[in-house]
Amino acid sequence: MKCPGRGHGNHSRRAMMDPCSNLPFDEFTSDDEGKTYAFRQNVFLRLDSKRDGWHAWPIKHNWKEVEGTPDAVFSWDHKMYFIQGDQIYIYKSEQHYNLVEGYPKSLESELGIQGPVDAAFNCPNSGVVHLIKGNTMFDVALLQTPRTVVKTWHLPFSHVDGAMCGSDGIKVFIGTKYHKYDSVMLLAMSRIQPIDHDIATELMGCSPKDPHKEHHA
Repeated sequence: MKCPGRGHGNHSRRAMMDPCSNLPFDEFTSDDEGKTYAFRQNVFLRLDSKRDGWHAWPIKHNWKEVEGTPDAVFSWDHKMYFIQGDQIYIYKSEQHYNLVEGYPKSLESELGIQGPVDAAFNCPNSGVVHLIKGNTMFDVALLQTPRTVVKTWHLPFSHVDGAMCGSDGIKVFIGTKYHKYDSVMLLAMSRIQPIDHDIATELMGCSPKDPHKEHHA
């Protein structure tokens, strides 16, 4: 769980709500309905539609039972999974997200792993969710009963803030940057420093910051 007063949790509400404030995000995910979300502390932005100007909304606006910052979010089988500490919430990805009856449950009983985790992602047409804790990634087969860890990977990062997988590959988010990989295997096996991509300019459509202006500000 995120600790109050630590990390980027003490920034102003205005900066937190601004997609171009260059503050880190906690997680990104896309659901089976084609909606893409970015989460930062207790707010979210919808990235696949600019209809509202990428306005930030409280997480409780869509997922009313989730309190505070989610540690990880992923989508599978027309459902969205929110992980907080050792708890998991599952919502039906319909027009209005509804909590599945009986949730939240313990993360261990649902996915066979103890929380907390730092990130989670599921690739399209895959029955495996990848859960990241520190520099370790755990693969959990979602079609098995009970669900258990079927493979463990050691990553080239000591910590990640979030991860997301789509048709264009895997994005791993660390601070204000992200790295791209074509497959889970390349993510796990690569030992070469990947190219930095800027979240604000490349995913949020923000104008690049002028380093000279920042230096003299």
